[in-house]
Amino acid sequence: MSIADVFESGEQKQNKGHFRNLVMIAKSDGVIDADELQLLKNIARQIGLTDEQFDQILSNPGQYPINPPENKEERNERLYNLIQMVLADEEIAVSEVKTVQKFAVALGYPIDKAEDVAIKAARSVIDGADLEAMSIAIDEIVTA
Repeated sequence: MSIADVFESGEQKQNKGHFRNLVMIAKSDGVIDADELQLLKNIARQIGLTDEQFDQILSNPGQYPINPPENKEERNERLYNLIQMVLADEEIAVSEVKTVQKFAVALGYPIDKAEDVAIKAARSVIDGADLEAMSIAIDEIVTA
């Protein structure tokens, strides 16, 4: 652990945890293809990860804990990114859907609604929904 890790902010820890989840989704079908790798690079850049952090998390995601977001908007954004990762290679493996369900629970969605949230989120994004539209769709499930 470096000295920088000791003084890491909560947001930085959440971003690393989120990126770890994306890597786990990308790896859940056994291979990270070029489209998934490009999406990972784009998101890493958006959340401010260094190249070194990118490489470390990519090579060993299990070393990084899941840090749930602090509010509903961040939770929905992270779920949206997870769904984008599942769809990046234009193939949806059963293992990827099951992994999204697990992460939905880790992100703070109710356990009894995680499967419905994951399916609704995926269908929304497949149908072209943006983050806001997907959020509305899954909020209906969560509040029902």
